[in-house]
Order: sequence, then structure tokens, then C-alpha cells
Amino acid sequence: MFAGRHKLTLFLCIFIVLVITPEFSSAQTTSNYYKVTLFSDGSKITMQDLNVKYNRSELFSTYGNFYYNLFSDKKGILFSSNFSIPLTQRNYKIENSQIIDDWITLNETTFDLEIPYFDNAEYINLYSPSRKILLSTSVKGLQRNLCGDLTCQNDETDKSCPEDCMYEEMLVRESARSNMTRYAILSGAALVIVALWILSLKKKKR
Repeated sequence: MFAGRHKLTLFLCIFIVLVITPEFSSAQTTSNYYKVTLFSDGSKITMQDLNVKYNRSELFSTYGNFYYNLFSDKKGILFSSNFSIPLTQRNYKIENSQIIDDWITLNETTFDLEIPYFDNAEYINLYSPSRKILLSTSVKGLQRNLCGDLTCQNDETDKSCPEDCMYEEMLVRESARSNMTRYAILSGAALVIVALWILSLKKKKR
């Protein structure tokens, strides 16, 4: 009987350790990126817009004959990848009651290029397949978009950035609720261990 109590006490101790161990959940990857809006007429590329956006996927284009470099004077190339210019477009048409999948060639197109954000980046250079520079633009002074990074900054409120501040409040409430449950279980288990210890002392005296 006494050995059985020891086994039960050991089991409860292991259970307590597991209960009070913080739970780790797989965090969603978060990042910022440069969103570069470009125009191409097939012979040249011009930039229409450039800003910093928030992105959770970190999935950037890595295919195509063209390529770009994200550059810093002090660090050199920070990031490099390929991209393509979408000068073809899928076109569905109906002929003889059948849907035909066709492609048409565009004379000009506007497209977005997403490039990972670096705090120390200074320039973005775009190159042709023959390594000829097509466009060079400065990214100095562009600040990352903090609204949307799931962290409520000092200058953010529930109204100005609800996706951050309300999310953080929800995490705080969930953490408090989880801690209360964990400590309630811990207290109950501790009481059981004390009771078993008292019973074992009484058993020895007999």
C-alpha cells in the first residue's frame, strides 16, 4: 500500500511538471516586404509605386528570366531573386458551345514585385536576362509598416490598428485564463500529495 502511494505521488509530480510547463504553439511566420508596382511595355520598365507592406507568408517569387538585387553600400547584396514580367494573359472564349482556354500577348502590363524588407537596405536594382540594369530605385528612409505585425506599439490604439491591439488584448486574456487553470490544477495536485504524505506518516506510527 505504501509503495502504491509512492507511485501515485511520483505520477502526480510528473503530471504537475507537465501542467506548469509553458505551452508552445507554432508561431506564424511574419515579415515585412517592399511592394514595388511596375509598368512594362515590353521594352522598358518604369516604377509606379513603392512602399512597405506587411506579409505573413514570406513567399516571394523565385522564377523568371529577370532578376533583382536588394543592395546596401556597406553590406553589399542583401537579397537577390528572379522574377518574370506577365506579358501574357489567360483568355477563355466559347466556340461551338465549347470553352477554349487560350493565351493572349499583352503590349503592356502593370504588376507588383514583392521583395523582403531589410532595415539597412538602400537600393533595389532590376536587371534584364542579359544582366543589363533596367531600373534602380532608392529605398532609404522607407519605414516598415508596423500595423499588422500583431504587436500593439506605443503609437497604436484599438481604433488606429485594431488587428494588433485587439489581438494582443485577446492573447493577454487567454494567457490569464490558461494560467488560472494551470495553477488550479497545480494546487489540487499539491493538496493530494500533502494528504498522501500525512497518511503515510500515520501509517508509519502504527
